[in-house]
Order: sequence, then structure tokens, then C-alpha cells
Amino acid sequence: MPKTEMRKHMSELDKLRLYLAALPAGTVGEVRAVEDLLAEAWDEFEGSDQGGMVARKVLGRTEKMEWNPPVLTFDLERHGATVRGSTGAEIQSWTINTADGKASVAGGRFRQVHARSPNWDAKAVAQEIAQLIIAKQEDPRLIWNQKGHVRPDIGNIVPGVNKQTREDRSRRFWDALLAELLPHSWVKIGRHLEKADPNQEGVSVESTVANDP
Repeated sequence: MPKTEMRKHMSELDKLRLYLAALPAGTVGEVRAVEDLLAEAWDEFEGSDQGGMVARKVLGRTEKMEWNPPVLTFDLERHGATVRGSTGAEIQSWTINTADGKASVAGGRFRQVHARSPNWDAKAVAQEIAQLIIAKQEDPRLIWNQKGHVRPDIGNIVPGVNKQTREDRSRRFWDALLAELLPHSWVKIGRHLEKADPNQEGVSVESTVANDP
């Protein structure tokens, strides 16, 4: 039977085995060719679904691929943490035994993918913004309306390279800002701040600030 006909009847794992058998031991040179065959055979390996791994994630993402018959090893960068806002990615080390059809993974190493945001002093910035609000001064970071209410422009106040960092800094900024404004009767109503009238019935500065999410 011609070789082309034989390949048609081979499993994807056997096709991978056949290709690897022709390679010298050591660092793999034709990485993309191996990735393609490995992705096709991925679901045939026992343990290949560990950590939410799927075949398509092999393509174009392996590093340090080594072939030491019958074992293929490589590192793989997983991006789940960066999607959730982290600046680092997990590096997984995969071991693929082509003889017994088993895959195993070891993780726990992390690589810095995005630059960390420099330290930011939420309290100092809140003190500066509070003084501007108390003095009712115009500033690019403050949006005033005709009623004398003001909304801090958080996008121009709170820096951050990712969502998680910005949200954390925003919470710390608001906590510090409200603490600065409380003694001056400024309260947060919705998205803006206004100066409460202590003599107005039903208005409680302390309760308004304390209940702010």
C-alpha cells in the first residue's frame, strides 16, 4: 500500500509519531510543523485537557520545544490571568509521551507581560482634589454643573495599565476623597458630589458617606 494511502488510515497520533521518529533528539527545529500535527492529535492524549487546555492553544505558542524519544516537551504561555487584568502570564511546562499517549503539565511560573503601573498615592491625589472642590475651583479633572455639583473625571485622575489596577485605585481614591470632604459637608450623590445643607430635613452627611459603595 502506498505511503499516502497508509497515512489516510493512520490516527492523528500515529501521524505525529511518524513525523517525530524522523527527527534527531534535542531542540526541535521545525516547530510549526510539529505544532500542527500535535494540535490535530491533542485530544487523543490522556490528560491533555488539564488546566482548561485545548488543541488550538498549541498553535504558534510553544517555546523551548525538545524531542527526546519518546517524549516531547515544551513551555506554553497561558493568557487567562492577563485577560482578568493581571500584568503577568502563567508559564506551563508540558510533557507529551508519544509512546503511552499521556500528557502532563506543571505550572506555577509567571512571566511579566505588561509593565507594572508605577506606585500611585491615592490619598495625596484625593487631598489635592478635595481642596479644589472645597474652594470650588475649575480644573480639567473636575466637571462642574450650574447647581454647583461636581463630578471628578476619574479617567483623568486615576492612572492604570489594566482594568483591575484602575478599579482598585478608583476605590481607594473615592474612599480617601470622601474622608477629606466629610468635615466640609460634601456628600456623594450618585456620580457627583454636592455640598449638603446641614439644616435641610432628611440630609445626613455621615450616613450618606458611610453608605457609599
